[in-house]
Amino acid sequence: MHVVVVGAGSVGCFVGLTLLEGKKTRVSFVCRAHFLDTVTRYGITVGDTMTSEIVDASAANSSAVVGHRRHFPPEKIPHFCVGLSSQYDLLQTADVVLVCVKSSATQSVGEALHTAALPSSALVISLQNGAGNQEILRRCLPSHTVLQAIVGFNVARCDVDCIPTFLRTTDNPLLFEALPSEPLNTLITSLRNSGVNACLTHQLEADRWAKLLINLNNGVNALSGRPLAEELSCRGYRRVLSALIREGVQVLRAAHKPIGRIGTLQPSVLATLLLAPDFLFRLLAKRMISIHPAASSSMQDDLKNPQRNTTEIDLLSGEICRLGRQYAVPTPVNDRMVHAVHEACAKGDTPSLSPSQMEELFLPQRSGLLSRWTVLLILPVFLLVSYYFLSSLWLKVA
Repeated sequence: MHVVVVGAGSVGCFVGLTLLEGKKTRVSFVCRAHFLDTVTRYGITVGDTMTSEIVDASAANSSAVVGHRRHFPPEKIPHFCVGLSSQYDLLQTADVVLVCVKSSATQSVGEALHTAALPSSALVISLQNGAGNQEILRRCLPSHTVLQAIVGFNVARCDVDCIPTFLRTTDNPLLFEALPSEPLNTLITSLRNSGVNACLTHQLEADRWAKLLINLNNGVNALSGRPLAEELSCRGYRRVLSALIREGVQVLRAAHKPIGRIGTLQPSVLATLLLAPDFLFRLLAKRMISIHPAASSSMQDDLKNPQRNTTEIDLLSGEICRLGRQYAVPTPVNDRMVHAVHEACAKGDTPSLSPSQMEELFLPQRSGLLSRWTVLLILPVFLLVSYYFLSSLWLKVA
């Protein structure tokens, strides 16, 4: 099977390089020129934060590298190329195309795949954040099967000695839209054999909206300028995330959108649990913050990268705002988030807001006294509910 990964970012590199553990899978990557230069010079590493042993991918068999960090030296890197417009021959042999670009580039990728006369038998799968990417690809490729996938785990780019290094920080599943398809079945089997928990879902729309609600944290993390684990350990940041999720739940209910669970929790319950005091949250949600200490959201990476001038905020908080206007539901916190991220993007860097600064910016109407009373009132709820729910909680923070 030949898999073409369009977009060699964190998710694209992790999934594509992991697939190489399958002896029968050929993987090609379409990336930016500067990334190709880096990989050609230093090689590339992929793996999990749960393991530290590094093996030479060119010298290990597939069974030996599962659960390790695999390093591809420059002379052994897979096929990386720049741009779709000149890759017609490559696409003619594709069985599966994994679209992993930023949502802002979905239209151009769809048009390029159409222009390249991608074989109608090729399966196109979107592994992107936000809503609407699948619809855009389907409009561009009406004769192809286009599926949506939900990446439940976070992948952090943590370069070591200039080597691009992509580490999975959580072991949540990779969910694919359920559809009878031989290429899809082969892909899922290859991923499972490589150590990725890949499976089908029959409630894709509900799972997608749940993932969007969790991804509302991307804006909080981007504006904080802090690693995810540190940000989620601060109640001030979590209060803002809780407000974003509660607004999102209200909007989605008004729009009659199905909302899946986040692990074992309803998003509205999670929004309440986020308000726990720091000491209690660290105790109960240990798995949520047990991620690589340097891991951050892709949106924070966008703000810090001078070569990028756009983020996915319009497809996350912006989508909640759009639906809120459509169904007459106020979304003041998400409105402020969209504005703040656009402002930071225009300045070309994260403002690195402290927890108190973020609370003041996004929750100005909520007094500290009310906040303390809220904590006292909900504390018994945390103690009773947490042990039942949080023992199996897995969170999607990518």
